[in-house]
Amino acid sequence: MAKASKVQLGTKEFPKDAVLSAIREILDTLRDSPSESNRQAIRDYPVNVRVERVYVATLRGGSPATRIIGALNSDSVPTTAKFQYLIPDMIWAGVILTEEEEAILLEFARQFQF
Repeated sequence: MAKASKVQLGTKEFPKDAVLSAIREILDTLRDSPSESNRQAIRDYPVNVRVERVYVATLRGGSPATRIIGALNSDSVPTTAKFQYLIPDMIWAGVILTEEEEAILLEFARQFQF
């Protein structure tokens, strides 16, 4: 995996690029070889996935915790993907994504059945 660039958050650094790089790598592997083991790698990556009118896929716990959150259409298919991290005040903060980064996260989220 490529070395991640970091975004400074107060006294902590947040490795947004490391998470996106890992997801890109998983998706590239699935595109190259759509095997059940590669689909399982996607299902195993998040710590937790839940649905509450929106879906929430917790990617990492700890410091900092990260997740993807987004809306579902009437068929329970993700239509948006927002990347968030938990700041020290226990508040989920959004990360500004490029269109390409959001498309990657949306493709990743669509690998799950809600």
